[in-house]
Amino acid sequence: MTCALGSKEQLRIVNTSSLAAIEPFPTWSGYCCAKASMDMFLKVLAVENSKTSTFKCLNYAPGPMATKLHSEMLSHENLSEDVRKLHNQMIKEGNMVKPMDSAAKCIQLLLDDNYESGQHIDYFDY
Repeated sequence: MTCALGSKEQLRIVNTSSLAAIEPFPTWSGYCCAKASMDMFLKVLAVENSKTSTFKCLNYAPGPMATKLHSEMLSHENLSEDVRKLHNQMIKEGNMVKPMDSAAKCIQLLLDDNYESGQHIDYFDY
C-alpha cells in the first residue's frame, strides 16, 4: 500500500495477522505457523529498513470476525473442542468483530502512524 502523506511518499505494508500468530490453538498448527512466520517476516523487514523513514510495516490482527470462513471453520470435524467452545462463546456473548469495523480501525492505525514498524497490533489493543 502506497500513500502520499505530506510532501513525501510513504510505503506501508500491512499483514493480515491473527491472534494465532502469537498464541497456540490446538488443531491449528499449520495456521498458527503460517501466521507466525508472516509476522516474523514483517519484523525482519522492519529491522532491515529501520534507517528508512518512509517505510513501515504492520502486523494487524483484525479480531474474530463473523464471516463465512469462520462458520466453515466451526463446522470442521477436526476442530479442537476447546477452540469450538471458545468461538461459540464469543458468538453467544456478541464479541465477534464486524469486518467493516476492523477495516476502519486498521485504516485509522495507518493514518495515526503511532505504531512501531513490524509491531503486532490486535483489533482489541487499539
